[in-house]
Amino acid sequence: MAAWQDGESGLFLALRRFLGRFEVRLFLSACIVVSLLPLAEVRQLDVVFLAVFGVEFLLRAALVLRSEDGEGGWHWPQRGTLLLLLFDLLALVSFLPLVAHDTPWMRLLRVIRLVALLSYWAPVMHDLRSVLLRRERSRQVLVMGAMVGLLSFTGALALEQLEAGAGAVDYDEDGAVTTSDRRFFVHLWWAFRQIQDPGNMLAAPSSAAAVVVSMVLTVFGLLLVSFLIGLGTDVVREVMTVSHLRSPGLAGHTVIVHVNSSTGQLLEELVRYYQKLIPEGSLSRRWVRQLVDNARRVVFGPRYVVVGRGEERPSFLRKPALTRIVYRSARASHPDFMVRADVARAQRVVVLADLEAQNPDAETIHALLMIHDALRPDVHKQASPQSPQLGARKQVPRTGRRASDGHHTQVPERLLIAEIFDERNLPAAWAAIDRGAGGAARGSGAPDLRTFVIPIERLVGLLLACVARIDGVGPVLEELLASQGHEIYTCFFPEAELTTRPRLPGSYDDAIAELRARAFARPPRRFLAPIGLLYEETDAQGFTSRRVALGANGNAGLGVRPWTGVVAVAPNFGVLRDLCEDLRSRSVVVREPVVADDLAGCPEFDQASQLPLRRILVCGFRPATVGLLEALVLAEPQAQILVLLDDEASLAAAAERFREHRSLAEYRMVSLSPGSFIAQDDGSFVYQPRLHEAMRCGRVHLAVGDRSSLLQFVELPAGFGHAGDLDLALLLATRREDGDARTTQSLLALEVARSRGGRRSSLRVVAEVVEAELCARLRRRACLRGDDQVQVYALENLRAAFLFQSVLIPAFNLVYGELLGPWGQSFARKPVRAPGRGSCSFQALALRLVEAGELLVGVERRRSDGEVIVDLAGGDGNGGRVDLGTLVAIWVLTPDAAESHRGSCVDGPVA
Repeated sequence: MAAWQDGESGLFLALRRFLGRFEVRLFLSACIVVSLLPLAEVRQLDVVFLAVFGVEFLLRAALVLRSEDGEGGWHWPQRGTLLLLLFDLLALVSFLPLVAHDTPWMRLLRVIRLVALLSYWAPVMHDLRSVLLRRERSRQVLVMGAMVGLLSFTGALALEQLEAGAGAVDYDEDGAVTTSDRRFFVHLWWAFRQIQDPGNMLAAPSSAAAVVVSMVLTVFGLLLVSFLIGLGTDVVREVMTVSHLRSPGLAGHTVIVHVNSSTGQLLEELVRYYQKLIPEGSLSRRWVRQLVDNARRVVFGPRYVVVGRGEERPSFLRKPALTRIVYRSARASHPDFMVRADVARAQRVVVLADLEAQNPDAETIHALLMIHDALRPDVHKQASPQSPQLGARKQVPRTGRRASDGHHTQVPERLLIAEIFDERNLPAAWAAIDRGAGGAARGSGAPDLRTFVIPIERLVGLLLACVARIDGVGPVLEELLASQGHEIYTCFFPEAELTTRPRLPGSYDDAIAELRARAFARPPRRFLAPIGLLYEETDAQGFTSRRVALGANGNAGLGVRPWTGVVAVAPNFGVLRDLCEDLRSRSVVVREPVVADDLAGCPEFDQASQLPLRRILVCGFRPATVGLLEALVLAEPQAQILVLLDDEASLAAAAERFREHRSLAEYRMVSLSPGSFIAQDDGSFVYQPRLHEAMRCGRVHLAVGDRSSLLQFVELPAGFGHAGDLDLALLLATRREDGDARTTQSLLALEVARSRGGRRSSLRVVAEVVEAELCARLRRRACLRGDDQVQVYALENLRAAFLFQSVLIPAFNLVYGELLGPWGQSFARKPVRAPGRGSCSFQALALRLVEAGELLVGVERRRSDGEVIVDLAGGDGNGGRVDLGTLVAIWVLTPDAAESHRGSCVDGPVA
């Protein structure tokens, strides 16, 4: 067994983690309690207890004698540890059938087992001891004890003086009033019992003095009990707080750093993904392993650690599906941050934006730098007496390691993922992880860690631009980005296993054809649609960049090269993983399969066309809005765009953002943008592609206006006229307190402006709000009104969807950066000209489209109730037949239409 370690071999580290698991300690504790029951049936289980505790004793003894100083040797333990080990041995002897069980020394040995029970919960006992021994807490306990003793003594003295030897109360409760009832210590014990329990009051008022003393002591006793309850509550709360400062004892889990509005939705998506990890296929070692993993996740819950600022658990962690997720309060700059979240043992670390910080990206880069430096296997830290947990680390091979959080590891390396809002901060983020421009990795980078910096706002902008220019693409993207249905998965080939690496032809057309043939030959429930291949390029400076090639064919410019992975649309990652393993097991090149389906009844399809984008209104501005505008002008080089801003300060900031984008592009500090905006004399900006410097695309006008005013939409500045005459209106979300309220008001005002003369104009509206609940309400409202020209998206949902993809799918941003933008391969909807006849398989329909250079990814069909749904990669039937009579349209990957008219303008990753 291989594992990441802190100064000890992987086997002993695994044993230490196994014995420290909560469920293991709970099982051993239950065995101890059961073994102490004085029942004859329990005595018959001594052989079972001997086996269980014998194995546990041998493992614990090996760990006690194992050195933890980083040398990996053996050592003599400390006296206290050796004494506890001796107690364990004595307790183990009591299970041997040597003598009768009722001998005194055997009974003593059975009681010694309680020492082992306490040792299993040593961390909890240590926390309780540390809380009780605090100076203020110990003083409170002493004061309460002193008050109890003083009140008991005072009550006994009062009885002695008031009764004066003529007592009439049975104080010792022996059934008769005797001389012993007049003894002082009997009075003292009776007074103490009055304090600790009101039920010990006199049953009959036979003595006035005793009644008065009993009532006074009982009242004070109630007050002391209340004080004790409050003290106990404080102790329990402090013990819980202290326990949250300890390591959760997890390994192979996912750590999510920082809590924001998207964290809850991200966790819900990840937890829902469990439902897709069901064992399928024939009985095999992997099938059994997947079944065991699923059972463990059902019993013990998901293995995630959320790290936030607040001491209290966030409210979303109170939901039933998220209650068992571990929460830790820490800052990335805190010395104990790595220990509290078990970051060094995690399989994935996701650094979200800290929206409470004044500069979220600065906090992200700071955390990224610290975590990346701590996780690098080539960084050795010297141990110190004050922090032994930060001792020197050495690397152990991690081939075949699986994540214990439920998501199978696609590559043996661990993943570090960071969310960046502003593109201007990408160079600093890349520098923090020792990467060059564009995120290219140095050849000497850490081999055990893969780091991905996700420009989340740029991806959101590209998605909005994609929705604005491609009709009906919204439902397709929502299914691909969510945990339900199908997703686009990437599977990297293991670099270390060169002898068993999947063998694909070096030519892209031949390689994708072989993948397609193998995928189409798979069983129906294991069907998938390959859409591309992954490869790497190394530049002259020694930086290695990941690249992706998508589409049915036509990538001849790539030449012959080794491929590093596969991209496919599949119901889950296991389906794609099986396909890649099939490539390794079978070296015979498979050509296109022969499909016997009759396509005579297949309908003809209209050519996909882009929605009009000549005149566009954009309300609002964020730093990433520049990328959104870039995609719009590249999709329509003749576009005229009006950006409406709140005030002069916002206008100046937006103009400065365009100039900064230009400077970053000129110095090639950010290579994601394929060009930059050039300022004009009239204050507008035109776009210049980097590969075509003589070309000018679109024109962006900046103006100040009230985005929530109906009168403003009736007469727009810069000669744009009435909003109803435009092609598109984009309402962007802002993080101001009244941001969503103003966006809602703008949407309603545009609704009025679109209706002139009782008819709606052709203006399309794409609105973006922050809150997911408001988004759902606005969508329902548009659906009830039958207004299909209005599309609403929640920024929280979009961020959570992209982050969900980043956790599960390495290099997903390369794939979506191309699919969402007006370059390379893009989604296209091709409606049917007339209904077809009969049915055909998804494979047959896909092969027909390959000849035209189009790659089929889904079909759009009408159900019996009239609802139109999209089935991706074969749909719910996983490769089932397509009813040509109910077919409405098909979704394909095809070269972007805008690029065919404009020419290629992208020479690298764009996200």
